[in-house]
Amino acid sequence: MILDTCFLIDVERKKSNSLAFLEENANEPLCIAAITVGELALGFERSDQPRLMTQLRHFQILDVTPEVAFSYSSAYRRLHQAGRMIGTNDLWIAAVGLANHLPVVTRNVEEFTRVPGLKVIGY
Repeated sequence: MILDTCFLIDVERKKSNSLAFLEENANEPLCIAAITVGELALGFERSDQPRLMTQLRHFQILDVTPEVAFSYSSAYRRLHQAGRMIGTNDLWIAAVGLANHLPVVTRNVEEFTRVPGLKVIGY
């Protein structure tokens, strides 16, 4: 499963629904997209980066590969033509999910479910 940025923020804020989800899925491999690292880094000063890196070591970080880029462009075209675009970073996270055949765990279910073929898990 790929954890969306909002999920990790909710974990940081100790929101019960995200913590319960982690507990229920303790044996599942949990991943994050490299884009999520960038979004999270916005909330950390340079001096706090070691703390962020400590938190990130619990997750496999999935990079943007050519397959991800092709998934992004395909989803972009389809959403744009349908007039149902989502945020740029969310679309990249969705593309990572599509390319890796993994669901995205998010509280932004309405937005991510617009992406054709993407499995979305709400919490």
